[in-house]
Amino acid sequence: MRRSTPIFIVLACAFATAASAQQAIVFADIPWGTSADGARARAEALGFTLDSTLADGDQVYRRADGAWLKSYLRGGRAIGFTVIDPARRPEVDARFHALADSLEAKLGPPAATERDEVRWEAGLAQVSVEIEFVRGPQVELRWAGPGWFDEMHRRRKLLDLPPLPPGYTIVSATPISYVSVDTGFTARLPAGVLRGRFRIDYAQAVGDSTERYDAAQYEMELDCASKRTRLLHRTTFLAGQRRRDDVYTRIPWAPPQPGNHYDRGLSAVCRAARR
Repeated sequence: MRRSTPIFIVLACAFATAASAQQAIVFADIPWGTSADGARARAEALGFTLDSTLADGDQVYRRADGAWLKSYLRGGRAIGFTVIDPARRPEVDARFHALADSLEAKLGPPAATERDEVRWEAGLAQVSVEIEFVRGPQVELRWAGPGWFDEMHRRRKLLDLPPLPPGYTIVSATPISYVSVDTGFTARLPAGVLRGRFRIDYAQAVGDSTERYDAAQYEMELDCASKRTRLLHRTTFLAGQRRRDDVYTRIPWAPPQPGNHYDRGLSAVCRAARR
């Protein structure tokens, strides 16, 4: 796998100063918000040559060993990168595991592990290594900085849903829903508790026939260290119309069930608070 070695140089640059899993995640020491010219200079220093500039301003680079790099820009500033590794068919699986091991050595245990994807998160940034099959099996490293999900939503690259209310930023997205946090509402309470507001928007309405909704907004108290939550207020919406408001008092603290909406909200608000 000699031709794949240069991607490890990219990783070494990216984590040269990493001290813990809370270290800011960046690609090749390029801070989020770097200008297009600054990102280009750094990409060229890694051996990439600009191949094209897309209609939305994103830049696509290639390298002699077959690697490709895409720089995602918002307002002319870097918010994310995708690296397509030069490893090909018989080398893809080994390359995937080698890159995942390299990332874990620098960032610690991943936030999520699936068969063909491993992901790390820090604040509103994340990096993942994946095996994709769009052009045949290939290894991709995806770097997303603060604002990347919001820009992809604006471009209609995520779920085809209306814009979020002012102040909300998307923290995580799946093919069926995404979670966003009201960054202007989060308050820090005694003993490390946060009071925050988050939304979950769905591609299709959920709930029983009498309580259908496609978005739910939660106000909660969240204890990030102890991983527990306390619900204060919940509002549901359908097609932009408010459906139901529920206010709660004296709800006891409780750990959320893994993967449920409280768990996803706890993760999202705690991540946003560390930005």
